[in-house]
Amino acid sequence: MTMLDVLRQIRVHEKKLKRLKSSKVKAKTVTLGKIKNNIDNLNQLKPFNGSASDAVVRHIQRWTNTLSQQELEYFALHMPTEPWRKLSVIVHFNRTRDFSALPWFLPFCFEKQAPPETMVARCQILTNDNVNTLFKEFEIPYSRLKQFKDQLEDASKARITVSEDKIDTLVWYYEELQCSAVNDIINERIHDDK
Repeated sequence: MTMLDVLRQIRVHEKKLKRLKSSKVKAKTVTLGKIKNNIDNLNQLKPFNGSASDAVVRHIQRWTNTLSQQELEYFALHMPTEPWRKLSVIVHFNRTRDFSALPWFLPFCFEKQAPPETMVARCQILTNDNVNTLFKEFEIPYSRLKQFKDQLEDASKARITVSEDKIDTLVWYYEELQCSAVNDIINERIHDDK
């Protein structure tokens, strides 16, 4: 998407260069050189065809409306927010209309705190002492809890095992989650699949 936005960025820099050249106060040559360098670099990235047209923007906006609350919470917990900020600059998202499943997601990407009652806000204060309590309250992905695997109680490990859809993933994490309750659940799931 960034490459499709190159043409707009070139126009922005060319407009800035033109404004500086036509101003009454003479601009520094270093400043003009940096802008010209940016234009040259962007020209190297310019695609042969295609741009961030309104049709592409609308397509991306429709796609963001299909994202569920769980997916957006996962992105907020595990993924960097910078790509969302860059995409927002290009697409000009409306935070309530384009992310209707989670209205605070876009402000969160721009460094605003998530509401205190949400899983994302609570997981930011996840510690050895509160990991089991928070896991009882929220369906936190194991990938987020993994760093606290030594503090997980057997009941929490069993809940992780029950909530995981794929048996392959359970086998992958078996050594970390191993306890009698997990063994029973895995055996039961294997026998049910036969």
